[in-house]
Amino acid sequence: MQLVIIIAVFMALLSAESAGEVFEQQLPSWLGTLDTPRSLVLMAGILIGYWSLSCLSTSLLLRRLEIQQKLGRIDYRMSARTSIINQTILLATYMIFLTAAGWTRMVIIQWQLQDYVLADEVMLLLPLVIMLTISLRASYPVNRFIRESVITSYLTEGLSARPVWSLQEYMIFNLRGHLLIILIPLLIIMGIKDLVFLMLERMYDFSLMSDSEYDRTMFIGNAISGIGTVLVFVMAPLMLRAIWKTRPLPIGPLREKLEEFCRKIKLKHRDILLWDTYSAVTNAAVMGVIPQVRFVLLSDALIENMPDNHIEGVFAHEAGHVKNHHIAFMVLMIMGMGSIAALLMEISLKAINHLCEIWSLPQWCGEASGWLIVALTAAGGFSLFGWVSRRFERQADLHAAQCLNAAAANDQQLDHNRLGPHGALMMGQALHRIAFLNGMTPTARSWRHSSIASRAEFLRELSIKDGAVKKYQRLIIMVKLAIIIALPLAGLGWWCLERVLD
Repeated sequence: MQLVIIIAVFMALLSAESAGEVFEQQLPSWLGTLDTPRSLVLMAGILIGYWSLSCLSTSLLLRRLEIQQKLGRIDYRMSARTSIINQTILLATYMIFLTAAGWTRMVIIQWQLQDYVLADEVMLLLPLVIMLTISLRASYPVNRFIRESVITSYLTEGLSARPVWSLQEYMIFNLRGHLLIILIPLLIIMGIKDLVFLMLERMYDFSLMSDSEYDRTMFIGNAISGIGTVLVFVMAPLMLRAIWKTRPLPIGPLREKLEEFCRKIKLKHRDILLWDTYSAVTNAAVMGVIPQVRFVLLSDALIENMPDNHIEGVFAHEAGHVKNHHIAFMVLMIMGMGSIAALLMEISLKAINHLCEIWSLPQWCGEASGWLIVALTAAGGFSLFGWVSRRFERQADLHAAQCLNAAAANDQQLDHNRLGPHGALMMGQALHRIAFLNGMTPTARSWRHSSIASRAEFLRELSIKDGAVKKYQRLIIMVKLAIIIALPLAGLGWWCLERVLD
């Protein structure tokens, strides 16, 4: 869901950037005849249609799950596949809302909200918030059915379980955990940029500036906005701690073990937090690139239903992300991929516009080709990001298995070049336990994580093949070097493009 929100925000910003160019030129005849009341009626119809489609999807899926339950087997992968389809429909509907329904035209061209700090961003994202709320409300019956099945399996295994969360708890948890965690930092970043450039516009008259003075002023504005972005990113864990329902992990044997483990591997952090998920999520997370604002989160269901050695393995997995600087490299990768993608799109769009002029093609051909290039570039970028993320997840698994192996052997130092069978076995069991507690099928894959079964098998293979650990670590080093090179490479590409255009 978080990926869908990020893509949707990107779509909204892209539509706002292109609004002045696209809508000031030549509107499609049918769109140009839509006044504000008619556009609003069209948008209301789109939302009603989306609500109806979401309810129908939930009803069909729930019926199939009930049939499977009567047959004695529930395939949870069907729910995941349906969720992916629904998220794709949400993105498509949101794009229609921004473009064909004329929402961007109303916000940017008619209402001129870009002249006010955050006004245009908030209004452009408002339909997304409404659609996400509709989607969550429609999906609750399926989620409740799955949670009831999972809780039944908990009780069969003699585990503790809370009642299934209510609709209100489900909505609040997901809106906070998926929507606000993305929108609040992004809106703060966009607000800083709006405020900086609004102040520059009031301080200087851009129409009286020379090109060099204008470029210098824009550079200063972007530099200040960049510094603000970095500060927001660094301090984001403090915001996320407040957005998510967390509290310090109570003092006791488990916390003492984890604190001792942190001292052993020299993992600096501000606090270990207990993440209240109404026992609906069995997971852990780490957030923060510097120790002063770094938090390690352990969910309530993880602590309630997993033995301490498995909890230590999950904790060590999150520590592996920190020790291998995965968060920093992911940020660098996003910046590098974004710059390279923007460069490729800029070159492609200029080439397409040039060809359209030569061949006297209508304007909509160029616009459609532009959106196609954006979609293909985004798909390629997200595929690459997912591939790297899965490699990093396996490296974190490897780190956790090595920690468990060292703890069993009472070794003070980790051997980063090999993996013993005990650590691989224990971490594999912890992964399968997480899958069971979350109601996941072990063979189910996701965009950023390989399947639980393949991750456990990967650790087993590393433990029995000579040199396999070294080989994998070399692969990760090559990936990190490529990420480091991507950003200056994109900068060089932009410099060359500007020289060619000049």
